[in-house]
Amino acid sequence: MAAKDEFLVDLYDQLHDTPLQRKFRRIRPLPVGVVFLQWPGMDWDDIREHLRLMKKLGYTCLKGIGLSPGYDSRKFMHMALDEGIIPWWYGEGGWEAVTDDLLARLGIPADTPIEQLRQNQAFLAYQDKVMRERIDRRPSREERRATRRTRQADGPWRFSAGHELASRHVRIEDDAVADFTEWLKRKYGTLDKLKEAWNTHHVGIGGHEWTTWAEAVAQVRPGINDREYNRLKDVIRFKAEVYLRQLREGAEAAQARDPNEPTRAGGEMSLFLPLTGRGVDMEGVAAVMADHGSFYPSTHPAWHFDTVAYELTRTVYMYSSLIVDWFKGGWAATWESTGGPQQISGDKGWCPEARRSLPAYTVDEGVMTQLMLTYLAAGYRGFGFWCWSARTCGREGGEYSLLDRNNRPGPRAVQVGRVARAARSLRDELWQGRKEPMVGVCFDPENEIQWSVMADFGRDIFPDFPIQARVGAARALINANVPWEHVTASNLRKGIAPRYRIIYLPAIFALSTDVFRILADYVAQGGRLVMDMPGAYFDEHTRITDTGEGSAFEALFGATIDDYQYSSNVPRSLDGRRLTGFVVDMTATNAKVLAAYDNGKPAVTEHACGDGTAVILGYEASLMCAKPGDDDAEKRLVKYTLGERSSPYACQECIAYRLAAPAADHYFLINDGPAVTARLDTKDYRYTAATDPVTGEELPLGGPIAVAAYSGRWLRLAK
Repeated sequence: MAAKDEFLVDLYDQLHDTPLQRKFRRIRPLPVGVVFLQWPGMDWDDIREHLRLMKKLGYTCLKGIGLSPGYDSRKFMHMALDEGIIPWWYGEGGWEAVTDDLLARLGIPADTPIEQLRQNQAFLAYQDKVMRERIDRRPSREERRATRRTRQADGPWRFSAGHELASRHVRIEDDAVADFTEWLKRKYGTLDKLKEAWNTHHVGIGGHEWTTWAEAVAQVRPGINDREYNRLKDVIRFKAEVYLRQLREGAEAAQARDPNEPTRAGGEMSLFLPLTGRGVDMEGVAAVMADHGSFYPSTHPAWHFDTVAYELTRTVYMYSSLIVDWFKGGWAATWESTGGPQQISGDKGWCPEARRSLPAYTVDEGVMTQLMLTYLAAGYRGFGFWCWSARTCGREGGEYSLLDRNNRPGPRAVQVGRVARAARSLRDELWQGRKEPMVGVCFDPENEIQWSVMADFGRDIFPDFPIQARVGAARALINANVPWEHVTASNLRKGIAPRYRIIYLPAIFALSTDVFRILADYVAQGGRLVMDMPGAYFDEHTRITDTGEGSAFEALFGATIDDYQYSSNVPRSLDGRRLTGFVVDMTATNAKVLAAYDNGKPAVTEHACGDGTAVILGYEASLMCAKPGDDDAEKRLVKYTLGERSSPYACQECIAYRLAAPAADHYFLINDGPAVTARLDTKDYRYTAATDPVTGEELPLGGPIAVAAYSGRWLRLAK
């Protein structure tokens, strides 16, 4: 079994540790919410019957409410509470914090476990009162909309992230010039330091003659197009900070109105878009939510999965893991997840390989099982589904709902409720559950921004490269059942590198100097670092990295990169496989050459450095795996990534994810094909019993496990 805190769980939990997150950890909410949309002709009695049906099936709250004109939302919310349905997405997360003072006032012993508090009638009656008072004092929907529309005309410039996401054109708008100028002054202090940061002392850049801040800022105005990247990177950083300021202001205002009510952020933006390069710092959003609530994505594949060709099963885990891994230690969940079939309403997807390819899906009870188990495996602690009953007309009419198109509960709604009840019954274990990753797949916002500003000069495909590289690395690891998670540059700066036996750098084109030093120390202390191409081309200042003899790079990797090349007009092959894309000319100075191109030059090197190893994959190893089906590329990536190591568990028939908790480990088997009989090999992990939390069935340890077609199975293995 794993050594005590081998995976730095204490540090992991500290990364977003705040009083609010500690409140959540004590209460351990795991809401299962739906959006209720009233159908024409539905009266109050009908509404009550739907609330009772939700409760009966296993749903616990409402993540949204849509009532017909003339129906009072406060009356509806009180009715929901009457029927045991909390009328907000956060469920018990909106309770007043469980403190010793509160328990003393209620006459409850301070050491009462939360499991007992959830059954204590005095405690529940108090929290019911808290929620009913919230209903009575909350502004109406119309009042809330008016508040959102209100903007102070003389206030700071505001950044519309949604608009920016429609464009890759990085410039400062007219009304933002003054605020951007002040931001630069705070960041750099003097014009000379700005000139240095913007590389004016390098040949061909210009700007050394600037005498005013206005002259400098003029270089990032519309119509200017020169060679220097850093000024554009600063525009993106500025917009990201403005966006975070706006988010924080809104969250603080909500908290002032009701300190017990959490907010949520993350939202309606695809995580497979180059968000960082478009002015949205999602890890920064998570940091704001540490003080104010929960971090979440919108998970509607027909809207948000266009850049992964609308693939579903594996990409949902990648997508969900991004949120959890950005918010290590915080409360993350899917508060906006698809609930039913979708064929006519979604993004304007079009796949040129097939004339009739659409972003359209079957979403039945099996697919909903896949989604929910994948969410739990990624570390989500709650669900919010769009929607309970479908829209009755127009866009999204008849789609996305848990009920069928006749507004009745079919197998999909019933199965979601079954999984929900199982998750709720094990909520305390799930809240203690953590991934135990072998591999950390690196995310560095500086790299994302670098790829995006390069696109400003014409190559529009560049911003997608780091996203596709992460997808490729994750795909290869998922298909090999290797446990992994994203590790961010911010995480590395806070000391989390030893959590991973291996750290993988997928297309980290811009490798920050301080991150490089951290990784060099990590290798010296026994870690394995794997970098693929294109990697370490620039540093954080967009100055070319010194990769020559005597450099820190050569000391770590035992090799020099002599040139970055491209396998196109002069193609290269590796193990008989023709390569496309970025490759490098390398000289192995101290490293072992593990593989060579067909021209005899090193293609893969491995260097023993200190107690660890550093590997260069001199080709687009992760980008080659971005699309499904390249088994050869995936196996090669896994082979060179793991070296002599192997995954701590195996399942040949299914994708397998694992969460480790003190009392039991939870394995989630996802079957993306016809029905199978799977065998889970837990290797050195030892267990006393196996059960299926959804069905309650006892299972033979190490024995055959039936997994339905295009569905999944949840195994609880007791320690």
